[in-house]
Amino acid sequence: MIADLPVGENLQDHIITGMDMITLEKSLGLTFKDFISPLNIYKYFFKGTGVWTHPGCEAIGLLRMPSDKQNRSASSPELQFMLLPFGISSDAGASYFNCINLKNELWNDYFQPLVGKQVITLAPVLLHPQSSGSVKLNGNREIVIQPNYLQKQQDVDVLIQGMKLVEKFVKTKALSEFGATFNTKHFPGCEQYDFGSERYWECYVRHMTLTSYHPVGTCKMGNNDDKSVVDHSLRVHKLHKLYVIDASVMPSMPSGNINAVVAMIAEKGADLIKLHCYERSQKCNIKDFFLW
Repeated sequence: MIADLPVGENLQDHIITGMDMITLEKSLGLTFKDFISPLNIYKYFFKGTGVWTHPGCEAIGLLRMPSDKQNRSASSPELQFMLLPFGISSDAGASYFNCINLKNELWNDYFQPLVGKQVITLAPVLLHPQSSGSVKLNGNREIVIQPNYLQKQQDVDVLIQGMKLVEKFVKTKALSEFGATFNTKHFPGCEQYDFGSERYWECYVRHMTLTSYHPVGTCKMGNNDDKSVVDHSLRVHKLHKLYVIDASVMPSMPSGNINAVVAMIAEKGADLIKLHCYERSQKCNIKDFFLW
């Protein structure tokens, strides 16, 4: 071993809840039948038009919750709302059912009755989770990912507030014009609680929360004495020729999707490597990157 560093610790992720909570009377033309239509497939591959060109998410909004006794930051938004013109039930179980590993009984009880209806998702996303997990190797050198979602009660509380806001959004004039209806069916496992109560939403959040596929943090940037892996030049501590340039260097989550941040890290990382190369040899070519 050359350097004993906390690689794999500090795993963080944006998590999302509130899928398939809203149905509309009006069709948006984005049903499962629309997607498998040969005409729409033809339009996409030969003309670059039609429903297949849809980006998936139509709108995003960031929201800062009122400060309270938990002393949450007053400067950073805590929730991101994603507006999707579909839900888990929209493809009739063709893809999402397997992607998020739903149990058959859950699908049959809760999501199957929504198939064929115009479902939309206005989902709260937790932007700054207090819970963190890890990525490790077990004794068989197999990767073990333990995200520890919702380990901290504060994360649950923020998502509960998000679900209460979704209830209010459904009653707005904008959604009322589409005939929006809130899905008041009890989620399986939460039947003992009054729908819409604090305890019900906590039960719902703990049962129906998913990854947003924004994992960061397992090679945390920082000083050599604060459980970090890389320094502020993205170079691994105790080493001189090894850099980490990806989402894993983020010490905490950004207030939004991580794609732009990763692109920024890549740009900065490239500049830092070129600077290091220049300082060593007054030149920088492709061989230098491999010889280091």
